[in-house]
Amino acid sequence: MKVILAVLSHFYPEVTERSIHLTHGLIKLPGGRKMSSRKGNITLATDILEAASAANRALTGKDDHDVVTGAVKYAFVKQRIGGNIVYNPEESVSLEGNSGPYVQYAHARARSILRKAGDRQAALGVEFDTAERSLARKISEYPEIVAKAVTELMPHHIATYLYELAQSFNRFYEQAKVLDDPREAIRLRLVSLYADVLRDGLGILGITAPEQM
Repeated sequence: MKVILAVLSHFYPEVTERSIHLTHGLIKLPGGRKMSSRKGNITLATDILEAASAANRALTGKDDHDVVTGAVKYAFVKQRIGGNIVYNPEESVSLEGNSGPYVQYAHARARSILRKAGDRQAALGVEFDTAERSLARKISEYPEIVAKAVTELMPHHIATYLYELAQSFNRFYEQAKVLDDPREAIRLRLVSLYADVLRDGLGILGITAPEQM
């Protein structure tokens, strides 16, 4: 990359000046051989996508482009830049654990709650109860996390945060009834803010935030 940027500087110096090369490791499938470009036994992008598609079909019985590409992107971006990555297709498409589909489903679930609420009004109150305050606090961390990811050029911070946010919402939902509750308005507002943050964060990572799954 140093050579490429040096050559590029002779033709497009303005591009070179704003270019930063971030080194990364190798990507392997579980049990994969040691890769060698000389021997030609490297893992191709098509290998990764096909493995993810096959794993998703085995799990759900259907093909879903957004889920598959989201699973692959998230599996890579959640890793800190610089090290090798062993890509596990089954783990990447799982709806459990730190995966793209888990966060996508978290967004779809929140949107489902909002659809069920229909035209009912959502609003923020003056005081939160314990469950509401915990979720609101986690939501409020989002701008700081994005700024940190940009400053450090480390997008895994956003992936980690989205996973933690989804877990925070699950705890909130276990403790606090949203619909048909005296505190429905404030809780609907929190659900709406939560869903918007998930959608925005996934968008930054180049992952679709589905309305339904």
